[in-house]
Amino acid sequence: MTVSDPHGVINQGHGNATGRAIQIYEDDEIDREAVIGILTEIVANNRRGGWRRLGRG
Repeated sequence: MTVSDPHGVINQGHGNATGRAIQIYEDDEIDREAVIGILTEIVANNRRGGWRRLGRG
């Protein structure tokens, strides 16, 4: 299971089964709401057992 990205802020690692990245450069505008949403989802997944446990379902 990977985190959802409805705003398209994840810009690296799409071919990776367990890792994604958000690269932000000096003059980039940050979509704070989108990044906070992704981090909130990651924390919730970890509290439910993380990607290994969730991926078994």
